[in-house]
Amino acid sequence: MKRLLLPVVAVCAALLASACKPGAGTDAGTDAMAADAAAREREIRELEQRQVEIALSGDREALLQVFSPDFRMVSPVGGIVDREELLGLLAGGNPPYSEASYTTDWVRVFGDVVVTSGTEDVTFGGERAGQKQLRRVTQIWERRDGGWRLAARHATLVEPPAP
Repeated sequence: MKRLLLPVVAVCAALLASACKPGAGTDAGTDAMAADAAAREREIRELEQRQVEIALSGDREALLQVFSPDFRMVSPVGGIVDREELLGLLAGGNPPYSEASYTTDWVRVFGDVVVTSGTEDVTFGGERAGQKQLRRVTQIWERRDGGWRLAARHATLVEPPAP
């Protein structure tokens, strides 16, 4: 029995030492978290492109699926706009934009909250038809009710460089 005890103690000590090594057992967990964050980033990048299409469509029901019920936005001119005001603008029968494009520049994933920054280029319709505007946009998305909803947005006008 004593001859068996020494090898068992040695094996247990070796296992314990390897388990206590910094970073032990975290590679798989870290890899899974990184893969999940990458999947969420792809999902949000795709959603930001669909958001532009939905905004141009003026489809109120589709817009309701994009914007969180408590959505708030700082508009390019500095005003605070809630979801109902934005829906009134986008789905109100007089589309404010004839064209728009969005480029997502970076994405940060914080679990069920994602922060993005990008550039939005719009061409106005209606009274301002043909006028263009370039905006720098920060958006905050949250996973809610089984999907991603836009919770907050801040848009700033980008002035062209002086000649």
